[in-house]
Amino acid sequence: MRRLLVLLLAITLVRCASAIGVLDPSFNVGSGPDGPVLAVLPLPTGQLLVGGLFTSFNGVPRAGLVRLNENGGVDTSFNAALQPLEDECGVTVLKVDAQNRIYVGGVFSGSGGSPRAGLLRLDADGRLDATFVPALPSPAIVASLALAADGSSLWVGGLFPGNGVAHSLWRLQLNGATAPGFVAPVFG
Repeated sequence: MRRLLVLLLAITLVRCASAIGVLDPSFNVGSGPDGPVLAVLPLPTGQLLVGGLFTSFNGVPRAGLVRLNENGGVDTSFNAALQPLEDECGVTVLKVDAQNRIYVGGVFSGSGGSPRAGLLRLDADGRLDATFVPALPSPAIVASLALAADGSSLWVGGLFPGNGVAHSLWRLQLNGATAPGFVAPVFG
């Protein structure tokens, strides 16, 4: 699993290599994360969601996901409490929908005691949305997410181990159930 995470990191770094800009001195993250950042999502509030393979951000314990205030400081009111999958925990992709709900994909087994195999949805305030229960096999490593143009469904790509490793694409309804007409892959 560690090799997979290193591969995902390498792909992300190659994509980010051309996005180097000028530092904003008003945005200060202090010591920042203790591991790589793999996903960044600006929020309508001006805050920033940051996901990656870290266990703390600027000294504040946060397993793979943190919300930063406009000045770069950690928003301590936001804690998704991600739980590791085996010994790994990280966020590889973030999306927000029209209702400001946040989709979080990556390598984790749940949030705050609720099982969620590599995919969960948070309310705008960071609380787990209990109405979204993804119909993905466990364990799952979610590497990409896309909301359908009409907002009716969610496409999920990643690795879904069965009897071996299954590379796959899933289509889910917004409650997490498999979308009508979509045939889930068979493993083995």
